[in-house]
Amino acid sequence: MKITISGIIKHIGELETFQSGFTKRQILIEEIADLYPQVYPVDLLKEKTDLLIDKAAGESISIECNLRGSEHNGKHYLNLTAWKIND
Repeated sequence: MKITISGIIKHIGELETFQSGFTKRQILIEEIADLYPQVYPVDLLKEKTDLLIDKAAGESISIECNLRGSEHNGKHYLNLTAWKIND
């Protein structure tokens, strides 16, 4: 499922590199369009981590994400995975 989130960058996490060579970076986006602002953690994977090179906390951003769900050992997880940042 495709989702677009627009808001302010609250935090850009460190680049994580795993033993397999897989890379990941998490960004926190505060959506302020609602009465009660929401903060969403969004993952950028592999080459998509480069989309954050010229971004900084406090900037406005609009980001295209996929909503992904998974199950592991009877627990269910939900992730937002970004694939595009709109200028």
